[in-house]
Amino acid sequence: MRTEEPLHPQTRRHLVNNERLRSSAIREFALHGLTGAKVSNIVANANLTQPSFYRLWASKEAAYQEIIEQTVRTWHTAAALVFESKVAWTPENLLEQLEASTFKLFRALTFDLDLTALVIRHQSNDGEDRKIYLSIYEQGFRDLQKNGVIQESFSPEVLGQAYFALTERFFYARLFTGKASPRETAHEVTLLMIRLLTDSPQSNAASS
Repeated sequence: MRTEEPLHPQTRRHLVNNERLRSSAIREFALHGLTGAKVSNIVANANLTQPSFYRLWASKEAAYQEIIEQTVRTWHTAAALVFESKVAWTPENLLEQLEASTFKLFRALTFDLDLTALVIRHQSNDGEDRKIYLSIYEQGFRDLQKNGVIQESFSPEVLGQAYFALTERFFYARLFTGKASPRETAHEVTLLMIRLLTDSPQSNAASS
């Protein structure tokens, strides 16, 4: 079995410094926004120098844009993974699977609350981003209907919109405010969503 060679000390140092700069930049942008952020603050809080910053990014605008774009891609991936699992979805495990997947989504969205707040401010009223999530969720519910996991009482479009609305509303009202944990919030969303997906005894038992 082939083993990976250890990183050269200089390479490892560069990676560590880059992560320190990224973390410091997130804090600075979260506190002051793009306009008020200063490269001098970013490097000072990272205990590095300005040349280190400019080796990684051409400007603070480039740093801001890269951080936002990388995070948004991560969130889109987390949304797509809602409907993927090592265990096949079935009518019997629907509630369990949906709750576990929603929990993973919420955990990804709140991995770094400073970063979350930064991206939310940047994306406020971003209709195009909303369309991406809706498309992901609609396709997921379409596949579940095709495989006989959920009923066809509602169209995939309606189910996708409902799931997006619930996850968004509960994210802001419960999770982002610190009133509930990702697991608690996922449980609440699932109990509401399950009513739209099936009329099975399982859903009735879950709501009782």
